[in-house]
Amino acid sequence: MFFSINKLLLAAFAFSTSFAFSMGSKPPANSEQGRWEKMVRDNGGKVVNPSNYSNSGNGFRDFMRDSKVTRFSALEIIEPYNKSAARACGLTQLLPSQSSWVRGAALALWAQKIASVAGATPYIRNWYRPTCYNSRVGGASSSDHITARAIDMDFPSQSSRRKAQNWLCSFWKSSLNMQIGLGGDSIHLGAESPHGKRNWYYASYGDSDKGRTCFDN
Repeated sequence: MFFSINKLLLAAFAFSTSFAFSMGSKPPANSEQGRWEKMVRDNGGKVVNPSNYSNSGNGFRDFMRDSKVTRFSALEIIEPYNKSAARACGLTQLLPSQSSWVRGAALALWAQKIASVAGATPYIRNWYRPTCYNSRVGGASSSDHITARAIDMDFPSQSSRRKAQNWLCSFWKSSLNMQIGLGGDSIHLGAESPHGKRNWYYASYGDSDKGRTCFDN
């Protein structure tokens, strides 16, 4: 009897906790979702519940607007860069499940700050890449784009990329699980990867500090 009552109490607690989260309560701060939401707030955004929006491109647009993403078009972020690859996969938009939308908001808000520092707005070429599309554009099978944990930014010049790169150095020594890929005029920026903190260079990166940047220490 005592065991049965305990089971009932545990079940009731689990239900109440699940119900609270479904009603928009804050997730634990040390959870991945909690860390994404903190990133939204730290970069001047507002945490909103994606389930309050339609699960569509227009719903994502409204979600990003209410999250305070103002410098980038939400519809451009989910527009396939490689149209032929998208068509081959039967895709017109690259929109992940709503549970991943906060990742897009956090990364776009971070990119907004980067744009201010660099003095130039980068083009977000990649965010979410579903498996079929990722394979057709030559992405790694373990790419963080598949789980919407990264963006690729193309800057108008190498000098603006360098400004962004130097500013991002200030985050590298922190506890943030961060991923950085450097190209000639591009930066891959990711967070919360299950593969851990890491950095790499693309063939287009020609600066003399290759292998000796802050990200290599």
